[in-house]
Amino acid sequence: MTQARFAKLVGKEVVEFDSIEDFMDHLKNGNEFNTKIAFDEVVFDSKTYVVSTVFLGINHGVKDIDKTDLWFETMVFEMDADRVINYSDLYCERTLTYDEAEQNHAKVIEMIKRGEIT
Repeated sequence: MTQARFAKLVGKEVVEFDSIEDFMDHLKNGNEFNTKIAFDEVVFDSKTYVVSTVFLGINHGVKDIDKTDLWFETMVFEMDADRVINYSDLYCERTLTYDEAEQNHAKVIEMIKRGEIT
């Protein structure tokens, strides 16, 4: 596991910054902090769920626990009838790569459709 904590997404590749100062300069230049990878609404059992997958920009991997870098996050939220999202997450999973994030997003949608996330 690398010690880098900050990165940007270039295409599908995570490009790590050498320092927090470089990361802050990146943000000051108007670049996004989080980058949306996928966003879907899924209806199951008359409830609407939002599945959101983003690139975090900050490595959320904990060296002694996760044993890997975690740059992407998929979360599930419930949306009410007025299309207001309740941001108390029902599910959260983090992954290392863009491809894993896309696969995880699709997996989570299927989990909702099977009633595994409510």
